Amino acid sequence: MQSLENTMLITDLDGTLLPASKEISVADAAAISQFRAKGGKFAIATGRTLQAAQRYLKKLQPNIPVILFNGAAIYDPVAEKWLYTEELPPEAAAITRQVLEAFPDVSAEILRTDGTYVSRMTPYEKEHLEICQVEPILAMPEEIPHGWLKVLFAIAPERMPDLIAYFQEQNWTCADFVQSEARFYEMLPKGVTKGSALRRYRTICGAESWHIVAAGDFDNDLDMLRVADTSACPSNAQPCIKEITNIQLMHSCEENAIAELIYRLSKSLEVHNMDEMTKKKLQATACRIRMGVIEGTYHAKSGHPGGSLSICDTLTYLYFAKMHVDPKNPEMADRDRLVLSKGHCAPALYSTLAERGFFPKEELQSLRHIGALLQGHPCIHIPGVDMSSGSLGQGISAACGMALAGKMDNAAYKVYTILGDGEIEEGQVWEAAMFANQYHLDNLVAIVDNNGLQIDGKLSEVCSPEPIPEKFEAFGWHVIRMDAHNFDAIDAAMQEAETIVGKPVAIIQKSVKGKGVSFMENQVGWHGKAPNQAEYEQAMAELTAQLKEPVSYTHLRA
Repeated sequence: MQSLENTMLITDLDGTLLPASKEISVADAAAISQFRAKGGKFAIATGRTLQAAQRYLKKLQPNIPVILFNGAAIYDPVAEKWLYTEELPPEAAAITRQVLEAFPDVSAEILRTDGTYVSRMTPYEKEHLEICQVEPILAMPEEIPHGWLKVLFAIAPERMPDLIAYFQEQNWTCADFVQSEARFYEMLPKGVTKGSALRRYRTICGAESWHIVAAGDFDNDLDMLRVADTSACPSNAQPCIKEITNIQLMHSCEENAIAELIYRLSKSLEVHNMDEMTKKKLQATACRIRMGVIEGTYHAKSGHPGGSLSICDTLTYLYFAKMHVDPKNPEMADRDRLVLSKGHCAPALYSTLAERGFFPKEELQSLRHIGALLQGHPCIHIPGVDMSSGSLGQGISAACGMALAGKMDNAAYKVYTILGDGEIEEGQVWEAAMFANQYHLDNLVAIVDNNGLQIDGKLSEVCSPEPIPEKFEAFGWHVIRMDAHNFDAIDAAMQEAETIVGKPVAIIQKSVKGKGVSFMENQVGWHGKAPNQAEYEQAMAELTAQLKEPVSYTHLRA
C-alpha cells in the first residue's frame, strides 16, 4: 500500500462533501477511511459550530485538527481541545440588534464555543437548526456573553440582495461579511476566512511541509482554495470557484465528488512515487555534488558553501532526472535552460555540471583562481551555464526573457531559475514576476530556496519577504510548496509543475542552509565562508559516510 503521509485533504462540508440530504454517502465515507488508512491527513473546514459538526466528526474521524466557524476557530477532535479562536469585537452585538430591527424577517444565530444562541426564530432558522441537529439557547444580543465567533443571518433567498445592500450601506468596518449559502449571510472577525485559518494551521499544526489539498464550492471557500497547494471543486461549484481551482471534479456533491478527488490523489501518488533504486541513485549523486561544493570552496579559500549545499538535491533532480540537456552539445537549441539567479551559489551549479560531465571534476579545485574556468559567479562561457548571474534579482528577469523567446518560437523547452529567499527582497524580482504573469509564461519554473537565512542573519529579522507563497499567488503564479531534501516531494512538485497551463510556476522549497554537513547546517556564518583544513576534512568525512554504497549512475531522463 502506498503512503499518503505527507498529504493533507481538507474539505468544506455543505455543498462539497454533503449533498442536500446532509448525509455523508457510503462511497465518500469509504474513500475517506481508505485515505486515512494510507497515511493521509484528513480534516474539514466548515462554518458550523462544534455541536453542529459533531456527528460528522464522529463518522469521518478526522486524524488532525479541523477548522470551524468559517475560520474563526481551529479545534483538535483527537485531543478534544481548542487550538485557536478569533472573537468578534463587542460592536457585533449592536450590529446584530440593528439588523434585526431593520429586517423583521431575518434571524440571527450567534455562535460561541459553548453553543448556538438564537435571537429570533423564523421558518428558515428553524429548518437550519433541525438540519444541524442543534438545540439553541434563545436570547437577545445584549443578553449573550462576549466570545462571539460568528453571527449567521438567515433570510429568504429572494430577500438576500436587500440584506447585502443594507450591510454595504452601513459600511461597518469592525468585522467582515460573507454570503455562505443562498439564504445565509455571515459576520466574521476582521480578516477571518477559512484561508486565514489554513495559513495559521500550517504553523500551529506543524503542517509547513505537508502538501495541502483543499476542496470547496462556495464564496466562503475562495481564500482557502487559494492558500492550499492544490485546490479542487465539485461540478456544482460556483463559477468563481471553478475559475481558480486546479482540479474541477466531474461529479457533484450529490455524486460522491470527494471519493473522486481521493481516487485522483491516489493515482497521482502512484505516478509520483519514485522507486527506491532511483532515489538511492539521486541521493548518492547529491552527496557527491555536496562533496564537490566543499572541495571547491576549500581550495578557493572563499565562496558560499551554505546556500550551495541547500540546493544540491534540487539541482541533482533537475540535471539527472528532469532537464533535457546534453554535455556533449551544451548549446543545443532545444535544451532546457537553468538560470542560477542566486549566482553566489555557483559552487553547487559547477559541482552539478561537473558530475553531469560538462567539464572535468578537477576544475572544481581551481574555483575562483585567476585565469581558471570557474569563477565566483556563473559565466556564460562555461559549458552548461545558460546565463551569467550574480547581481541578485536579475537572474529571474533573464529567465523570463528566455521563456518568452521560447513562446515566440513555439519551442518545447522549459526554463528553470533558482532564487534565494533573501534575494527576493529585491524589487526587480517582483517586476519579473509581474511580467511572467502578463505573458502567461507557463514554460517558466521559479524555485525559491527558502532556507530562512541570508548574509546578515535570519530572514525574519533582516527584511522578511513572508508570506512568500501568497505573494507569488497575488502576482498570478501557480504556487507549489516542496521539501527540498526529499526526492519524492521534489518529483511530485516537478510533475505538478508540468500540468500547469497559462501561468508561471513558483516552487517554494523549504531547505536547510548547509545541508549535509553537521556544523554548517542552519548556521548563518557559513553563508560566505570557506572551510579551513580541519573543517574540510570533517565535512568530507561526514559526506563520505553518508555516501555509504556508491551507485553507478545513468541519466534518468534518457
